[in-house]
Amino acid sequence: MLAVGETEQVQATPPSAKGGDRAAPERRRSAAPGTPMRALARCSIAGCSCGGTCGGHTPRDVSSAAADLVGKPVARRGELPLDATLARAVLARSSTSSRSSGSGGGGSGGGLPVAGSACKVDVRATHIGGILSGMPIWHLFVVTTDGAGTERYYRGGPGGPGGGPTYGSIQTNDGLYVAGTVDWSPGAPSTTVLSGAAACGHDACLAAELRRIDGTRTAYAPTGPNSNTVAATILANCSIPRGKPVWVAPGWSDPAI
Repeated sequence: MLAVGETEQVQATPPSAKGGDRAAPERRRSAAPGTPMRALARCSIAGCSCGGTCGGHTPRDVSSAAADLVGKPVARRGELPLDATLARAVLARSSTSSRSSGSGGGGSGGGLPVAGSACKVDVRATHIGGILSGMPIWHLFVVTTDGAGTERYYRGGPGGPGGGPTYGSIQTNDGLYVAGTVDWSPGAPSTTVLSGAAACGHDACLAAELRRIDGTRTAYAPTGPNSNTVAATILANCSIPRGKPVWVAPGWSDPAI
């Protein structure tokens, strides 16, 4: 059986010792002109449809050719050899494409998760304690989730240098959102303001915004600016939609820091 992109050439063997009859023709494989195997392989790896510049062959054709040549570097006149590494890359891509397209005609079943589909940005709330614990007033912070499910928090609070004599300035902190960290509350009210691929990759901006806010040494006030002002500010400055899961959050609507 011939691999794709090859034509059959017939080469006669010498006459036999008896009667001069020729033995059955010996068949060998050679590349069809205009469809070099390395070009077909690179076309498949790049993800194109393998039409036009790829000689009209489908990805399945290219994969079949690569399968035939894995481990068998073949040098052909006028083109580079298709080595085993390149052939395996073709096969790997074909296997991934087959799994992601699913077994049904519509291609929607059995697919691999889309990269970044798990990313999201949440605004979460914890109840303010102390003398205000009896009132429905909330502290807001931001939590991001990356494609692997890892959560990071970004928040602000009182106690920084300078500012007023009672609360000091706004100081911020961030890190992995795990048990034992500040604001840890798995059942906290939460609203997702961004999800999917658009929600990936915001951590660097959010962290940079916190460092910038620290540098302003803005005086903290219970009614704002405060932690809720920090949450609203970093969302807006990192082009993330604003939203909150609770009603009463003083400082949320204050001017950005």
